[in-house]
Formats: sequence, C-alpha cells, structure tokens
Amino acid sequence: MIRLIFDARMIKMSGIGRYIRSLIPELQKNFELILLGNKNDLSKYNVKVIPVLKPPYHPLEQLELFKKIPEAEIFWTPHFNVPLLPLRVKKRIATIHDIFHLTPFSRLNFFQKFYARLLYKNALKKSNIVFTISEFTKSEIIKYFPFMKKNIHKIKVIPRFAESIFKKKKFGKDERTTFLRKYDSPQNYILYVGNIKPHKNITGLIEAFTYLVKEKPSLKLMCVGQKENFITGNYNIKELLKEKGLEDKVIFTGIISDNELIKLYHFAEFLILPSFYEGFGLPPLEAFACGCPVIVSDIPPLREVCGNAAFYVNPFSIKNIAEGMERLIENSDLRKQLVKKGFKQLRIFNKEKILQKYIRTLNILLK
Repeated sequence: MIRLIFDARMIKMSGIGRYIRSLIPELQKNFELILLGNKNDLSKYNVKVIPVLKPPYHPLEQLELFKKIPEAEIFWTPHFNVPLLPLRVKKRIATIHDIFHLTPFSRLNFFQKFYARLLYKNALKKSNIVFTISEFTKSEIIKYFPFMKKNIHKIKVIPRFAESIFKKKKFGKDERTTFLRKYDSPQNYILYVGNIKPHKNITGLIEAFTYLVKEKPSLKLMCVGQKENFITGNYNIKELLKEKGLEDKVIFTGIISDNELIKLYHFAEFLILPSFYEGFGLPPLEAFACGCPVIVSDIPPLREVCGNAAFYVNPFSIKNIAEGMERLIENSDLRKQLVKKGFKQLRIFNKEKILQKYIRTLNILLK
C-alpha cells in the first residue's frame, strides 16, 4: 500500500485543525498513513505516529523533520511550513490556505515576514502539488509569487466543506433556554465565530454593535473563539468594551465543542463575519447547514463561498456594518430567504465529492 506521511501537528488549532481532522479519515482509507505530531493528540486514529517536539514555524523544526521523516511515496504539509531540507520521499504536497502573513493586515515584524516569505516560496518551489482552498487564494499566490505563473498547473483549488455534524435540527424552547443560561441567558444574540486577529475586524464589529444595541438594548453579541486572545491579546478589546459600556453585552464563550457550536448557530439571529481578509471562510458554510442567516464582508473570497446566500456589508464602514445588522434584525422575511439560499449554496460544497477530488489528484500525481 502506498505510504503517505501527513504533518498533523496543528490538529488542535481551529481552522487548519478542522482541515486536518476532515482529511485524516479519508487518507486512512486509501493509504498507509503515518502522522507527525503529538501522540496524545492523535491517539484516536489507529495509525503510526512519529512524535515531533518542535512546533510549526520554529526554525529548529527543520532539522527535526529532516531526521525523522522516513521514506515514503508522499509527504503532505497542510500549511506552508514545508521542510527546507531534502526528504526521502518521492512526491511532496503543501496546502496554502491564504497569503495573509505577507499582506498589510498581518502584524508580523520585518524578520517574521521575511521568514514567512521564505517558507511560502520554499513550499511553492519544492511541492509537486500545492492545494489551495479558493480561487482567490490561487490569485494571491500568483500576485505575491509571480514565478508561479509558469507553474500554475501545480496549484489545485479544492474548497472546504462543512462537516456532516452541522445540519438543521429541532430544539424545544426549554432546551434553548436551558442551554443559553450558561451564557447569561441571552434571549436574542448575534453570533461571531473565528479567531481574534486584526484581519477579522473584531473591533469594527464591536463599534458597529454599539450603534445597534442602543436601539435593541436586549440584544447581545456572542463571540466564539479562544477567549484568552480576546481578553489578553494586544487588540485592546477589553478597553474598547469598557469605553463603549458593552462589558455585559458582549459574551466570550472561549473554545467550545462542536455540539455547542451547532446549538449557537441554531439559536442565533444570524452569523456575522466582517473580515477584511480571508482565504476561504468556513463558518458561513456551517451556518448555512444549520439554517442560520449570514452577514459577511463584501470581499472576493466570501463572495466565492457564499454566492447570493449572504447579506454583504463593507468591512471598512462601521456604519454599513451596523445598518446591515439592523436590517436583518428587523426583517424576518429576509432572514428566511437567506436561510433557503444558504441550503442551496451548500450543495456546491459536497463533502464526498471534495474528498474524492483529493484522492483522485493524489492518484494522478503518483501515476
């Protein structure tokens, strides 16, 4: 059986972690799979695990990977931190989700950006195939690395998909009340799902919510993500909430289970993703699957994902974000229309077809 080594060290992260978790079962079916990472994190998979102690992006990971990666037909890095040194493998694959680290939205310093650019360039040059998750990211790769115009055949666009657990369910009123009691019992709330990074525009969302809550004082904003980054990160979120008098209006859930997230999608007025920059944008697909209306930024990757199934706002206009949220709050018919369109849009991102496209591409590469 063909041996495939897969770097799974980032399996516990949010976006990339879900990407890794979605691929491993399918790779297990089709290859002799070996995973790199922490044995405890990967214990649920009945495969060989090669422990790697250094974290991704650490310069010393390069030496450890060189020493530990055995002979194989394929080595796959699900991000751009591809090994710099030679490996005993026949084919190399990388997945580049976005070029965010090189954009003006990134807060990396000069030396960090220099190292990131080195890793991106290395991934593009050394990989036989570069998977990416949107046509937008493909265009960004070519924009930042023009030499890829001659190697455009190496870039394969395969989109993300919502996991099967995200689907429309029926919940009773008492079940809703009991579940939301742990979050200070918000009767009506807007939902945000994602990391806390500058390009996600969290401060702009809070500023816009300030205007909305004046008219709708019972409304709350529920933010799902790593709580520590909200409160202690260098984004002044805590100070902004205090300044705007929103300390009891904005709820930070921290990391939650998928089952809890599914319920939050079901009970929310709508999901909002006001990002300046995305490589793809998975939460809208999860929201579509759960019958939750969606507001997103009017930027190319989110247009690519959401089609006509979302309400679009200008992420650079706090006023426009506020007006968009107010319109959806007040217009139940519009919310229902978006839910119907969301279910239809979701058909484009069929899990089985997407996974089979990966397997077909790998088989063609080996031939």
